[in-house]
Amino acid sequence: HEKLKERSLVIAKFIDIAHELYVLQNFDSLMGVLAGLNLSSVSRLKFSNLSLNDSSVTLLEEVKALMEPQSSWSNYRNHLKSIVAPAIPYMGVYLTDLTFIEDGNADTSDDTINFRKRELVGRVLQDI
Repeated sequence: HEKLKERSLVIAKFIDIAHELYVLQNFDSLMGVLAGLNLSSVSRLKFSNLSLNDSSVTLLEEVKALMEPQSSWSNYRNHLKSIVAPAIPYMGVYLTDLTFIEDGNADTSDDTINFRKRELVGRVLQDI
């Protein structure tokens, strides 16, 4: 019983850290903390998660909803457009975009350089 309470406090602390990273607009580290909380070794601690207080559960649900990858990270992208700098973006979104641009577009078209592909890459780099 004592271990359960201790684990719940540690999980709650990481949820508080995730919320503070959200407030600081450090989305790259926020995603790292969320990834750690979603590890199977942590998420299988059902009793520890069930004993979290309501505010911790609410905070976790809010940051998870923001950082979910559905619809090409639309919640995160919309939020990022609405904030005031400075912010540390989650780089995984941009790396995914660059990968899809690289894999989905030919380097040349009719023996000429595909400038549309270069323009798309430039837009992603400009967003960063």
